[in-house]
Amino acid sequence: MMFLNLIVLVMGLQTIHYEELAKERTHKWKMNPGVTVCNNTGVKSYRLTHALKYWEKLGYKFDYIRYDDMISCGEPRFGEIIITLPDQKFDFSNHMASTRITISNKTKEIVKAKILIFPKTANKDRVLEHEIGHALGWPHINQPYHIMNSSWHTGGHNSRGLKLFYKNYID
Repeated sequence: MMFLNLIVLVMGLQTIHYEELAKERTHKWKMNPGVTVCNNTGVKSYRLTHALKYWEKLGYKFDYIRYDDMISCGEPRFGEIIITLPDQKFDFSNHMASTRITISNKTKEIVKAKILIFPKTANKDRVLEHEIGHALGWPHINQPYHIMNSSWHTGGHNSRGLKLFYKNYID
């Protein structure tokens, strides 16, 4: 029993700093967003499914998943996360992908999100999971092996312990 108390104490000490960062998360979805993938991004269906399941295990729900072949695919609709190619405003030198969210002035909730991703990184491990995290309103949390770590090289996808961390902050 004492060993179990020690583990709980150590886990609590390790997450206090990161819980404070998560409290800065001021914008959330009040609806379950749909997800649209522009086919020219190269995002494979198995990668998208894997990335969404990562967040579903943490309590998030998504309204729909669809692929769009239209040339005009690129702008999210209300209630949607769209995954598309980067535009000219994208910082090509420092990023593998980027996410922009749109906030309602009235309700302060996230109403749409746009993930910009290159075909060469679209199916790279953890990139899509990380960007979907931003689309859900999560900031960078620079804990080693954390999915929201700002550096791909020091990030990770180990969700053991993350459920405890996210549980208090799920929408």
